[in-house]
Amino acid sequence: MGWMIPWESQIERDFILLAEVDPTVIAIHAQPFQVEYGFAGGLHHYTPDFLLETIDGTEVHEVKPDEDLADEELQKRLRKVGAVIEQMGHNFLIDAESFIRTEPRLSNAAVINRAAKFELPAPALPNIREILESVHTISIGDLAAGRVGRPIPEATVFGLVGQGKLLADLNEPLGPSTMVYVSNNPPGIVTVKARQ
Repeated sequence: MGWMIPWESQIERDFILLAEVDPTVIAIHAQPFQVEYGFAGGLHHYTPDFLLETIDGTEVHEVKPDEDLADEELQKRLRKVGAVIEQMGHNFLIDAESFIRTEPRLSNAAVINRAAKFELPAPALPNIREILESVHTISIGDLAAGRVGRPIPEATVFGLVGQGKLLADLNEPLGPSTMVYVSNNPPGIVTVKARQ
């Protein structure tokens, strides 16, 4: 969260926004290395867009506009590149623009990302953890209204989600009815993990 990561296109910027609020992502590296691969009788070089260090291992991501992914030659090249990357021990994923820009997930990630950059009140997390020990999940509206414990502003809850201390399903619109969970006990939560 808050990493300074270079990007070359608006799609890459949006991918970073999603990765920054993904609670499974530990670190994001832009253009982390170069590999050689064989294609059409020649040796070629490839630099992936991103490498994500996650709690489950490493993932190499290639971010592409939808129209580029329709190109058969590019698909063949990416299959060759994917085989090389997987031999290196990384998962290789192609992230289509239409997936990255799925709403409301992308807009939610922007809200969560902005909120996470502000300093949060120190007692907020212990108060929420104490509440969630008794109820396990609670809506943002109930937290803000103080229905269980002290009222906690919506922006503070968004900040805690952005910092990975709470989880929320960002594939649904954020609002008072959004349920939040303690990040070490997410019952069936859908994260913002980027996939094609």
